[in-house]
Amino acid sequence: MKQYTFTGGELRESDIPELSFNGLGFFETLLWNGFALLDLERHLQRLKNSLATFFSDKEYKNIKGDSLSSLLVSQFTGQRCRVRLTVYASESLQVIVSIAQYESPHDGLTLRSSNFQPSAHRPLSGHKSTSYGDYALAYQEALSRDADEALLMNTEGYVCEGATSNLFALINGIWVTPPLSSGCLPGIMRGLVIERCKLAGLVYAEENISREEILTADAVLVTNSLRRVQQVICIDETRIAKVDEKVLVKLLD
Repeated sequence: MKQYTFTGGELRESDIPELSFNGLGFFETLLWNGFALLDLERHLQRLKNSLATFFSDKEYKNIKGDSLSSLLVSQFTGQRCRVRLTVYASESLQVIVSIAQYESPHDGLTLRSSNFQPSAHRPLSGHKSTSYGDYALAYQEALSRDADEALLMNTEGYVCEGATSNLFALINGIWVTPPLSSGCLPGIMRGLVIERCKLAGLVYAEENISREEILTADAVLVTNSLRRVQQVICIDETRIAKVDEKVLVKLLD
């Protein structure tokens, strides 16, 4: 893994070890598909929103998207990579860039329910914070139970999100995703799938989803910036039908 810091607005290689994800900070994880950094401006805007909420957003100006893209072109052309921007507070805000090769996971995911229940009222709700130890533990628990992702219900008893993803369920012909008021992250791919539903004329809604509704849904999708859009085939012991390919293609990149 290589790491870089923005110093004076320029990217320079750094020997700073990758941060453990605790404390007050924010991060964005992007996909470099070998030739382009996907959804860069959307990620930077979400990061800027968090910085403006909790700190000052002045350090945002030091994050140069063009500089980052130029680095990836020069050193990682043709390689799929996970690019992580982490901003944390010490005496000042510091931006760390971590780049590692990334292989797309298989499709047809399985989910396992977690006992962790996010609250929509927590101070960091809606922000991609480095204080996400509970999510990491839920994800590791799902992996240990031979699943690909965790299913999180919020403290109100409704579907919230995955440990690393947002969720969409096809219920009675409507693509339903939990509202931001559920406590879920405003995921980049979540927003893109909503836009694609509008463009494709697919009916969608941001509404609460009960456990029974997601288990009996006609289809379930998970979305995040690395996995993009993937189908779920099993939740706990319940099999989930696959999405019609003609419909799925309208939601893919």
